[in-house]
Amino acid sequence: MQKSGATDGVEDHPTVSFVMSVRNGERYLREAVQSLLNQSFGDFECIIVDSASTDATPVILQELAAQDGRIRLLTVPDVKLNQSQALNLGLAAARGTWIARMDADDRSHPQRLAKQLAFLSDHPTVGLLGTACRVVDGSGTVQQKLSQPLDDLAIRWTWLCHNPFLHASVMFRRLLVDGRAVRYDEKAPFHSDYLLWGQLMQQMQVANLGACLVDQRDHGDNYSLLKHNESQEAFKQLVKSNLQRLLPDQLWSDASVQRLRGMVLYPPYLKDYRTMREAAEVLQVWRRFKEQHANVGETHLEQVEREVLVQLLAAVPMSHMLQAWRCGLLKEVWQLNAGVVRQHLKFRVRRFTQGAPQPEAQGL
Repeated sequence: MQKSGATDGVEDHPTVSFVMSVRNGERYLREAVQSLLNQSFGDFECIIVDSASTDATPVILQELAAQDGRIRLLTVPDVKLNQSQALNLGLAAARGTWIARMDADDRSHPQRLAKQLAFLSDHPTVGLLGTACRVVDGSGTVQQKLSQPLDDLAIRWTWLCHNPFLHASVMFRRLLVDGRAVRYDEKAPFHSDYLLWGQLMQQMQVANLGACLVDQRDHGDNYSLLKHNESQEAFKQLVKSNLQRLLPDQLWSDASVQRLRGMVLYPPYLKDYRTMREAAEVLQVWRRFKEQHANVGETHLEQVEREVLVQLLAAVPMSHMLQAWRCGLLKEVWQLNAGVVRQHLKFRVRRFTQGAPQPEAQGL
C-alpha cells in the first residue's frame, strides 16, 4: 500500500476524518472531493483509498492532494479491495474524533460538517448521525428528496426491516465507548454499513438530520444497482435474522419477511381479509419491539407507535373499516392505542364530509 499527501496545515488530531473509497471513479471524483474541500468547517482530513484504479483516478487524486494538504491518499494499486476492506484501511489511518463518510460519486453540502457537528455538540449521547439527501442523476439534476426517521427509537424500529441511514451522509465516533476502533465487516459482500449501524446502536444513541446535506448520485453504474438482485436477497436474510431474534417462536419464511418489509414502509391498500391479517403481523412485531424498549419512556414510544398505527389505518379504505374490525386488525390497533383510532377516524370522516379525497395508503 502506498501512502501520500502533504500534512502542512493539518492537525495531528483533526476533529473529523472524511473516509472515501474509490475505484475507477474519474467521472465524478473531482466534484465529490471538491465538495469536501469547500466545507465551511475546515478542521478535517480527507482520507481517500484508491483500490486498483485503471482510469484517470490516480492522476486526479495526486492533483487534488497537491492542492490541499488535508487530503491523504492510500493507494492499493494491484488488489481489488471490496468496499469494507478499503474503508477499514481508511479508518485505520484516520486521526479524527469523528468519521464522516462520503462516496466518490456523491456531493456534500458546504454546511454539512458544521451542521452535523453542531447537532452532536448539543446531543452528546448521539454517536451516529446521518442526514436526508437529494437524489441526483448523472448530470447532477435533482430527481427527488429522500428523508429518514429522525429520532433514536424511530430509527431502531426502521432498522428492523430497512436501512435507516444514507451511508454517504453519516458521521460516527472513531472509537467505541470501550475504546475499540469502529470497523466494517469485511466478510459481508453487501450491507456492511447496515451491520455496522446495528453494532453502534448497541453502544450509543443515533439520529438523523432532516436537512438534505448530501447529494446521492444515481447513474446506473453504482455497485448497488449493478448487483441489485444479490443485494436484495442478502438484505432479506439480514431482516429475517432480526425478526427471528425478536420473535424466536415464530417461523419466518422469505415471503413473510418480504411482505412485512413492505407493510412497515409502504403498506398496500388493505381491502380484504388476507392483507388485513398480514398487516396485523406488523402489530405483533411492534408489540415485541415495544416490550424490549420499555425503558425509553412512554412519550417516545407513543410517538413512534402513533406513526406505525396511523400508517396502517390510512391503508384501510373507509368503506372497509367494518371488515377491518371483524377480521381483528382494527380491534388490535384499538387495544394498542384507542386514542389514535378515534383521532384518525374523525380526521377521515371530516375529510369525507368536506369532499376531500381520502388519504388511503398515503397517511394523514
